[in-house]
Amino acid sequence: PYITGSVVKTDEMFKGREILLAELTELVCNPNQTSSVVIYGQKRAGKSSILHHLCKRAPEWIIPVYVPLHEVFTSNDNLEKLLYYSLASYIEEESLKQRQIELPKVNPDKFYDGLLASKSLKEYIVEANKVIGSQRRLLLLFDEFTDLTNKIENNSLSTQTLRFFKALAEQGHFSWVIAGID
Repeated sequence: PYITGSVVKTDEMFKGREILLAELTELVCNPNQTSSVVIYGQKRAGKSSILHHLCKRAPEWIIPVYVPLHEVFTSNDNLEKLLYYSLASYIEEESLKQRQIELPKVNPDKFYDGLLASKSLKEYIVEANKVIGSQRRLLLLFDEFTDLTNKIENNSLSTQTLRFFKALAEQGHFSWVIAGID
């Protein structure tokens, strides 16, 4: 019932995943708590398509932010700063695209000229959440998360990166779904 190839974006071609998608939507779009979900499986199993349809079906109060990590890591220079700057940029762009919410412009100087890009990202997310309001929530959808873990395993990124994201999620700044190969 599944087609390998590019991301399945049309509802007509997205078959056999309705129950999974409904369960994921209920879990990560719970207004009473933030959630962390991992989707893993073999290459070409449909993980990216699931993330795409989760974006489409998220309730209006959820701001889905699709983050294609395979597009973030296009260089090996300053990976931590690149990751955090890219994430802030995706939050800004997707908030406008998905929900017509204009967030403050991301200032690259804060990420590349400063010592702690993680601090700049946290400040940006806090500011974004102020604009978004307490009745809405960011939902970060990390695709190709294995690219990030590979960078950590080969010491290109700090092991603190995952702890940082976990801490932000636990503080209620966003819910997140990560998808990667097993």
